[in-house]
Parts: sequence; structure tokens; C-alpha cells
Amino acid sequence: MKSYIVELEDYKGEHQASGKEGAPLFNLTMNGVYPDDVYSINGLQYYGTGHQDNLDKEAFNIVRNTYNKPNKKVKIYRAVPYVKSVEDQLLDVADAKKLWLKRNKVHKSFINLDLPQKYYYDYLDDLEQKLSQQTDSVKNVDTINVGDWVTIVKGYAKDHGESNLNNQYKILSKTVSASQLFTDGNSWLEWGYHP
Repeated sequence: MKSYIVELEDYKGEHQASGKEGAPLFNLTMNGVYPDDVYSINGLQYYGTGHQDNLDKEAFNIVRNTYNKPNKKVKIYRAVPYVKSVEDQLLDVADAKKLWLKRNKVHKSFINLDLPQKYYYDYLDDLEQKLSQQTDSVKNVDTINVGDWVTIVKGYAKDHGESNLNNQYKILSKTVSASQLFTDGNSWLEWGYHP
């Protein structure tokens, strides 16, 4: 279990989200990003990203339902890193120590710890001391900001959190207008948020 301060810039990712030079959610044909047939019955087949778990289909339905409706409200999602507070981490350590002493069982928060069992309790004791002396507070990202990558499909944010953020994440959401989301044509699962 690690404790660190999450800086706002750390969660943005390696590449920039699409800006207003892309196409807005309410008209994917703007600025030549997609051709007119993106809204056709074959749009999903032609321009989908290939996700087999219906994420594409869900996004395509939102794309079609917002066509020519710039003020249509859409819920957006973003997976961001999440770190427990020092107090919560200390509670986990205390619970882990009790569980070890009572049942000789490893706590779920430490299940992936690569450590021989004979050192487990000593590790917990050392960690408890370090956490008790820690003066830095944990700062988690708690807002969706201008220029962030977002998605219109919650399942996609969940996938991102599990794979890219090592399952230590939370999902933020916000309701915005279709005119505030832009794509560069790479995927209709990823959008730049520009109010």
C-alpha cells in the first residue's frame, strides 16, 4: 500500500485531448472529422473502435441521439487516480494486523504484496510507524477540468481505471452539453472537454 500526493498534471495522460479544432459531439462531420455516413445505419460498423463489449454501441447511440442538438445534456466520465487518506491507510493497517493475529490471514489491501509471510507483520508495523509520522496530506483529483480526456460511456472509464491506473481509481462524472465535447476522429469513446 503506497501513499503519495497526486499532482493535478499527473492524471492527464501522455497525449492531449482533442480541442475545438475537432468535431463536436452534436455534429461529427464538422471540420471534416467524419464523413456524412457516420450517422447512417452502417456508422457503427464503419467507424466503431472494435470494442466487443457493447461500449461502441452505447457510444454510437449517444452520438446519434445528440446529432444536431448542441444543447442536449450528456453525462461524461473520467477515471482518475485515487489514494486513501493517511487515516484510512492506518485503519487498513490496524485491520490487517488484527486479521493476521486472529486468523493468520492477509488483509485484502495487502494481498498483492510480494513479501514472505514471516515478514508480513513486521512490514505492517513499519508501515504503521511511517504513516503515523507522515505530514504530507493526500490530494486526490476531484473535478473534471477543461481540456481533460473524458468518455460518454461509464464502462470505458472503468476499463481505463482498471488497466491504466492499476485499479486504484475513482470515476468522476459531470453532466455537460453536447457542444462542449470534441473528437479528433480517433475514437468516439474519447472526447476532449472544452466548455
